[in-house]
Amino acid sequence: MAKATIMIVEDDGIVATSIQQTLENLGYAVSAVIPSGEQALQKVEECPLDLVLMDIKLKGQMSGTEAAHKIRFQFNIPVIYLTAYSDNEVLEKAKFSEPFGYIIKPFEEQELQSAIEIALYKHKMEKRLKESEQWLTTTLKCIGDGVIATDTKGLITFLNPIAESLTGWKKAEAIGKPVEKIFHIVNEISGERCEDLVNKVLKTGKVFGLANETVLIPRDNENKRLIGDSAAPIINERGEVLGVIIVFRDITLERQMQEQLHHSQKMLSIGTLAGGIAHDFNNILGAILGYADLTLEDVPESSTAKEYAREIRRASIRAKNLVKQILAFSRKEVQSLKPIKLQNSIKEIITMLRSTTPTTIEIHQSIDEQCCTVQADPTQINQVLVNLCTNASQAMIDTGGVLEIGLKEEMLDKQHLQKHPHLQQGTYIVLSVSDTGTGIDPKIREKIFDPFFTTKGVGQGTGMGLAVVYGIVKSHGGAITVESTLGKGTTFHILLPRSGQQVAEAKETKGTLPRGTERVLLIDDEETLLAVGKKMLESLGYSVITTSNGTEAIELFKKEPGRFDIIITDQTMPHMTGFELAREIINIQPEIPIILCTGYSETVSEYKAKSTGIKDFVLKPMDRKELAVKVRTVLDNK
Repeated sequence: MAKATIMIVEDDGIVATSIQQTLENLGYAVSAVIPSGEQALQKVEECPLDLVLMDIKLKGQMSGTEAAHKIRFQFNIPVIYLTAYSDNEVLEKAKFSEPFGYIIKPFEEQELQSAIEIALYKHKMEKRLKESEQWLTTTLKCIGDGVIATDTKGLITFLNPIAESLTGWKKAEAIGKPVEKIFHIVNEISGERCEDLVNKVLKTGKVFGLANETVLIPRDNENKRLIGDSAAPIINERGEVLGVIIVFRDITLERQMQEQLHHSQKMLSIGTLAGGIAHDFNNILGAILGYADLTLEDVPESSTAKEYAREIRRASIRAKNLVKQILAFSRKEVQSLKPIKLQNSIKEIITMLRSTTPTTIEIHQSIDEQCCTVQADPTQINQVLVNLCTNASQAMIDTGGVLEIGLKEEMLDKQHLQKHPHLQQGTYIVLSVSDTGTGIDPKIREKIFDPFFTTKGVGQGTGMGLAVVYGIVKSHGGAITVESTLGKGTTFHILLPRSGQQVAEAKETKGTLPRGTERVLLIDDEETLLAVGKKMLESLGYSVITTSNGTEAIELFKKEPGRFDIIITDQTMPHMTGFELAREIINIQPEIPIILCTGYSETVSEYKAKSTGIKDFVLKPMDRKELAVKVRTVLDNK
């Protein structure tokens, strides 16, 4: 094991030589023998050392104690004093430089070796302690949690960078201040200041956790954050409490993600519930519509019952459209782009808004009816409108105001497109949603489209509405801009590329409804729908056989495959779905035309139905006119 390297600082040459010989006899390496403090400092800078033997009284301007002090604290090298004077005054003065010991001259060889080994052991221990402190300091600086330490009076002794960021206080400013001034926490719900954790820990010596509803109020009183974690006592080896350490982390995003997950789960449940309700409700509407149509057919024009039946029919159509809108928002579908007129989407949304928006908010529209179509997914466009209109309404919930939806065409040239380099020059459809609400602070305007960003209080919003809007608009090849003035309101402009395609308008059937004499097998587990369906088909001239059971329908068809010209079946039935029934029948007679009807189903789409041989796919409820046209069209295309 290598021995230590030692420098001797002694102005008496004879004594210095004697000490050098003694050290070399003991196996130590002597790096230099220096007569003055000034030279000692210079030599320390030139070569590595493990220890210095320093005479307290040196000739020259710098005393031994002064030289030792500088060597000890500038170079972190241990010093042992050599002195021929043992009076208290000299020794007290020597303590100023915190030496690792001293030896009274003359001394024995063993005495010198013991002093050196003790001093070297203490260097080693101090170095490890300093390395540990450095490691701990570096760790506390680098961890992702905020760390604050205090003394027994609750005064701050340490603040790491994360704590600086979350509290808004710099370490240099915070040191020595009461912890409650820097670590200002309140209850999320009540807004009241939380109990002094440091005082609680100091009194009990126990670890205490922060409640999940704890909000940290930063120095500037902005960007309040939800925090979690704990406060614990700092205890020495004797079990004495020296202070408190608080470790905390920002859980705002975590809470928002939990809320978003909860919201998604809730929406999934709502979607499932909506589907079930829609199925049952559409069956009810089917019966109402069917009997209303039959009544209109049977009663004379002059009868008041005819007008009553018309009103029943109108109300049923409104209910049908409402269910259709609910399903559009709850159904999860792959983006399906087709030419649509935004005028129609806006009118549908306005109808919904009028029934849900407070009367203190006026709804205006400025729609250019001549606007061309856009290539878009109708469901997603509806979602964009709902999100923007909901935000606009909430901005005016306390004061009231005006919500205005606008639509126009605009030619965007190169100058206009500088803000949107990903767009191409051309004509765009500009959809605008404006409010006269509180406006958006310019400081946060660039963040409003970020996921989870919200200006609402904790727990009052997920911060996903505008992020979803932004994503949908981008996926449609468009752009979105925002104009806002504090206290006056906000306007969102959505730019979507103009489409040259026309909407496939449904042809209006005029005059007498198409009729027929073919034989129909009608299957539905709802007896009421089965009865009204049979009556409507028979009123159109068809011969109808009904059954409420899929298995029974297959048996009927197997016995006489040539007995039926067309099959109309419901999708959602017990034991066997309409889709399964259709596959069985197509296996028996591939050319038989089948119409599949459903009030709601996530498992069957029009594409899936037609790809397996089903001739048409119909959403309930159908009125008599729709039924007449659909059946005749499928039969004529046979």
